[in-house]
Amino acid sequence: MNKFAFGKKEPKVLKVEINGKAYSFNPYTLTVQKASEKFVKCQRSIIDSLGKKPSQKELDRIVLKACSLVRETVNQILGKGSYEKIFSGRTVDFKEHQKLMEFLFEEITKFCKENPNTSNDEYLA
Repeated sequence: MNKFAFGKKEPKVLKVEINGKAYSFNPYTLTVQKASEKFVKCQRSIIDSLGKKPSQKELDRIVLKACSLVRETVNQILGKGSYEKIFSGRTVDFKEHQKLMEFLFEEITKFCKENPNTSNDEYLA
């Protein structure tokens, strides 16, 4: 029988604490990278819609859309149910959601600068 197994390589993980809860994840996973990419793309369209001077009803819809995007992204990056743990019992607050995402992306950026992904370097040579 033919077998395949990956080598014993432990990736470094980013550890963050949010509201007293510890989370750890590998920013280089496909899930995290795709979630980050989708967030940036969708966030751009949300920001563009704010520039059109929306009515209060439209603004409320945009805020809910933005917060839903944060929920989806947080659950993909930090793990299923993370958003619910972080925001449990809290009133929807656009600024809190944005501050959380700023924090996560700043930490991911800092981690990636300190721990560059060199696993693909042999293919680039």
